[in-house]
Amino acid sequence: MGRGEYFNYVSREGQKLRGVLLLPANYRKDVTYPVIVDIYGDANVAGNLYEFGLGDGFWQLFASRGYVIFKPYAPNGWARRWPTWSRRCAGR
Repeated sequence: MGRGEYFNYVSREGQKLRGVLLLPANYRKDVTYPVIVDIYGDANVAGNLYEFGLGDGFWQLFASRGYVIFKPYAPNGWARRWPTWSRRCAGR
């Protein structure tokens, strides 16, 4: 099974944020992995660290296939801005 760990990062606006990562069981820092970003309008990512594989086991399936899953902290209102944010990331 993959293992979860916290990931700290800084938003474009300079806000310090925290998310969680689900890493493949055989994760190595010197290897590049595909990443799935699971954005949900939930600010409580702390609980997600221990839920990987317990409720929605499909994330463990992806981790077993070599994917890293990133669940970012979603500040209030992020879910409403998701369409704009995703277009910006895609360069549209």
